[in-house]
Amino acid sequence: MRRFICTLLPVLAFGVLAWSVGIAPPAAAAYRAVDDGIEFSYTDPSASSVALAGDFNEWSTSATPLSDEDGDGIWTVVIALPAGSHEYKFVVNGGTWVADPDNPLTGGDFGNSLINVGADGKAAAPGAAAKPSLPSGTPSVSNTPLHSKVYMGGFFRMLMKSRTKADGDTRLRVQRPEDQFNLDVTANLNQKVWGTLRLQVRTGAGGANELTTDLYKAQSNFEEDNFQVKAFYNDEVFNSDEPLELLGHIDLRGTITEEHRPFGQGLQGAILRMQPFGGQLEILYADTYDRDIFNRSEPTIADPRKDGLNQNTGTDVVFGRWSRQVGSSLFGFSYRGEFSDWWVNFTKQENPYPTEVSDHRDAQVRPNDDDKSDNFELANDRQFGAIDLTLPLPEDLTLQASGGYGWYSARWDLGNREDVQGQGFVNGKVDLPIGNQQFYRTKVVLSGDRSGLRARASHEINYELGMDAGENQIVYRTQPGSTIEDRDRFVVQDIRQIYQDVNGVDALDVLRLGPAPQALTHRTEIDLSYDWHDWTVDLEFDRIRDNLNFVDFSGNGPATLNRWRWRTSPRLHWKPFQKERYHLSLLSEFLRTNNPSVFDAVGAANTQPALPAQGYGSFVGMESNEIIFQGLVPAERFLGASLDLRFDLRFISYNGPDNLSDSNGQPLDLDRDFVAYYAALVYRPIERVHVEVGVGVDPTFYDVITPEGWGNGRQQFRDDYLVQQRLDPYNPINVLDAEQELEDRVQLSINALITF
Repeated sequence: MRRFICTLLPVLAFGVLAWSVGIAPPAAAAYRAVDDGIEFSYTDPSASSVALAGDFNEWSTSATPLSDEDGDGIWTVVIALPAGSHEYKFVVNGGTWVADPDNPLTGGDFGNSLINVGADGKAAAPGAAAKPSLPSGTPSVSNTPLHSKVYMGGFFRMLMKSRTKADGDTRLRVQRPEDQFNLDVTANLNQKVWGTLRLQVRTGAGGANELTTDLYKAQSNFEEDNFQVKAFYNDEVFNSDEPLELLGHIDLRGTITEEHRPFGQGLQGAILRMQPFGGQLEILYADTYDRDIFNRSEPTIADPRKDGLNQNTGTDVVFGRWSRQVGSSLFGFSYRGEFSDWWVNFTKQENPYPTEVSDHRDAQVRPNDDDKSDNFELANDRQFGAIDLTLPLPEDLTLQASGGYGWYSARWDLGNREDVQGQGFVNGKVDLPIGNQQFYRTKVVLSGDRSGLRARASHEINYELGMDAGENQIVYRTQPGSTIEDRDRFVVQDIRQIYQDVNGVDALDVLRLGPAPQALTHRTEIDLSYDWHDWTVDLEFDRIRDNLNFVDFSGNGPATLNRWRWRTSPRLHWKPFQKERYHLSLLSEFLRTNNPSVFDAVGAANTQPALPAQGYGSFVGMESNEIIFQGLVPAERFLGASLDLRFDLRFISYNGPDNLSDSNGQPLDLDRDFVAYYAALVYRPIERVHVEVGVGVDPTFYDVITPEGWGNGRQQFRDDYLVQQRLDPYNPINVLDAEQELEDRVQLSINALITF
């Protein structure tokens, strides 16, 4: 009974909150031009009196009362104002001064609302100025009587699931509700200085008895005409506008469409914009405090002492771009740098001294061995600079071209007992190289938009010089068993050394790999989109070709690998309904790749993996055919209630090479088909309330920055499963295991959302 009551309480709380939102909307206001002058309105059903005070009535709290004759909570008054600019506020219940929530123009020392009246006695509508876009943060005034310069909003979500295979139980079990309350506050000092933040309160595994409160995101802004500064924390704030897309333009794993999401999640930093030398200058600095903000920090099953998903990699990102219009063309220069500094504690048994560090310690002259450096900082830097040109062409076409040079460096640069200070030893510089690499990139883009057809074609060439046999590349991983970002350049057997718990973070390991190969990569992309009446047709085509030359592959000598990959994604969207949110869509993605005959020679070191398929990694080309039929349609005609039907049906077929076997010599079956489904009834009595009862794994992931969620829910499900099992999410057998878990999962859910 107690568990039933604990489960029911969030549902009742949601119902009460939804009911209150439905019958008592927050105060709102507006003004508009009418025949007799200007009509001011203020909406607040709970108010007992409302008056209009301003410089036109000597700020009287009683001279210009508003009336609500029909009792609907909308208070109005019509007055004639002389030409010019006027300041005003509403006075609620005789003593509460409120700026006009629907008028973003403010002035004076007290955040008064502004209205500009022309010679004809008419005023421009408030919408003529920039409207606030909340909660992500653009200037706004107020929607609360608490303060005339504070705008408040947010959303509440309750997600309750019942599922099979919970803690080994095959029955369908109800899990604890996941409650999340997000409060967004925007404060405006004036029209030039403003800031916004989100406070998030959420329940944990212990339900309502385990609450966490976090500053989820924030930003502050100072804006002048030719000078802007933005400080941000965990907020999507930046997409670069140069052809190589050096910063931002992030696509979600596991989705068919390309999202191009902005840079900023899991980081904190600042952006400076100014206009020197007749151009536009943008400078960004950010520090990575959580590489994957969406994964929660939990101990892994295999290693409980690890913090699991704490992804504080200590990586600094620097970006700069200067661009200038020259005639009809745009010329620009861009730079991106990534700098990671990792302290490795060699007193830990898991971290043996590498040869270059051991030789350095032998060269140190110290009274005893304990006086020599035993902690060293590893500097891992990657930098790139490029120039670009944007040139308009006839027939509504645009040509962009960019090219640049970059370099990579890994080295030990500090030791903890290198210099003498007083009676002790302190940090000092060292210079112990690990590996260096140079690379070049160039890209050409041709795009156009004409008569409903949008087209974009690009070709990019990357050339990496590679490393000598004695050099190594350094990468990080943030949880045992997980792989790294540059997964196309190594296999597990190519890991030469692992430095564990760097920077004192339990779950941050640094991997020392073999020398990076010489690589030549060609990437071609063609994107087409056409709108016709209620239909939209999209087509994306990508081709990637790699030529990799290893100077030393896993200690087995030189090797060459040539491979290619094709991606074709046709998509069809139909909106035959009156409301914009309704649609029917057919999404598809077809991946083709080669598995070169030289694979056996190149992969000789990983044909005897410790675990089935462990180590094959991306050298195994997995082909797939994926089709998704999804939609949101009105169901009122069939169900007799204000309900919508949301559905998402996914088919995927995998095909892998036939010549692979596990550690026991048994052939691996990489040809598998899977089906995943989701169907839900959606109840939306008013715009701000959304209740969804569904069956299946929801393809939307909600633990993100937007209340609507992102379309990578199934990928997140598969990743969570592999993390719990401590498996590499890129190896083919593990991918198929996660797909099987997704297909077998039986899950019911209630998803309730209120925005305010």
